[in-house]
Amino acid sequence: MASRYWLLFGTALDAVLFFIGAALAEGSVEVARENSDSPAAIALAALFIALPVFCIACPAAAWRAHGRNRPAFHVALLFLSPIVYAAFLATFFVLV
Repeated sequence: MASRYWLLFGTALDAVLFFIGAALAEGSVEVARENSDSPAAIALAALFIALPVFCIACPAAAWRAHGRNRPAFHVALLFLSPIVYAAFLATFFVLV
């Protein structure tokens, strides 16, 4: 039963990250729309649009992996991948 609580916690964490990522993606699309001739702005928008997609796809895949009795490490990595990607985006955003 304890693993179910971890699954719910990971899902809630990814849901919070989804809303933050959706707001960032919306802002990056606005920047790309204003600078439509800039390939860098469009590439940056594509990077930020991928975060909400990961936040939806990864928890769904983790629940499915848990239902198929995959190792707990595999399920944990599926939940952590949007967080790692968000850390990459934050680092990329700070360095650029």
